[in-house]
Amino acid sequence: MKSASGWSVQVVGQPQHIEDPDEMSAVFDHIPDPWAPGLRPLVVRILASQVTGRRFERR
Repeated sequence: MKSASGWSVQVVGQPQHIEDPDEMSAVFDHIPDPWAPGLRPLVVRILASQVTGRRFERR
């Protein structure tokens, strides 16, 4: 079995809907391609007040 790793992350904060096309384009220019297929018509910024998470590994 091939090893793999990933993260589970929970962010708590105030959401802000990004509607400006230039800002949306800038966001997509700086993130990797998602693993899941499909369109991403909604972009939300989260002003985080708390971030928690953990790493998972399969060996």
